[in-house]
Amino acid sequence: MGIRLPAVQVPVATYAGWNYRATEIGSPDQLLGEAGSIYPFAPTRAARPAGDSRMSIEERYTSREQYLGKIAIAARQLTAGGFLLAADLPDLIDQAATYYDWATRR
Repeated sequence: MGIRLPAVQVPVATYAGWNYRATEIGSPDQLLGEAGSIYPFAPTRAARPAGDSRMSIEERYTSREQYLGKIAIAARQLTAGGFLLAADLPDLIDQAATYYDWATRR
């Protein structure tokens, strides 16, 4: 099962551990193994593209504050389990706020 980081437990996107190579660097049909992909959720249900079955951010979270609260809970659970240092919590929450703002401004 592994350790699920807060960004995975409380997502604003689908994350993949792979990425296709750009045509400009050759072999676009091969994977670029060390670069992952982030596919953000639509900010609102109305903005969700046809065929995208993933819930939008507004369908998942009632507000930015609720989202950050869920991130904090997930992070504290990792801290309690010894997988995350308490000193890292503020940076982790700041990073989550940045991702949320980025994903909802599209």
